[in-house]
Amino acid sequence: PYAVLIHRALMSSPEKKMVLADIYDYFREKIPRFKRVKGRGWMNSIRHNLSMNGAFLKQDRPPDDPGKGYIWVLSDEA
Repeated sequence: PYAVLIHRALMSSPEKKMVLADIYDYFREKIPRFKRVKGRGWMNSIRHNLSMNGAFLKQDRPPDDPGKGYIWVLSDEA
C-alpha cells in the first residue's frame, strides 16, 4: 500500500519530513518497480494518500525555504 511506502520514505529522512518531490525521488530510487513505471498515475496515488490519510500532515515551508508545496510529516497517529 502507498501509505506504508510513504511512511517509510518519511522515516528515511533525517528530519522525518519531506517535500513531495523528495517523496517521489524516494519511490524512484528505493523501490525497484517505480524505476520502470510509465506514466504519472503513481504520483497521483501518492498525492491522494498524503491528502486523505490522517497519518500524514502538511506544514507550511519556513520563510527561509521558499518553494512550491508543503512539507509532509508524520502525525502522532502514524
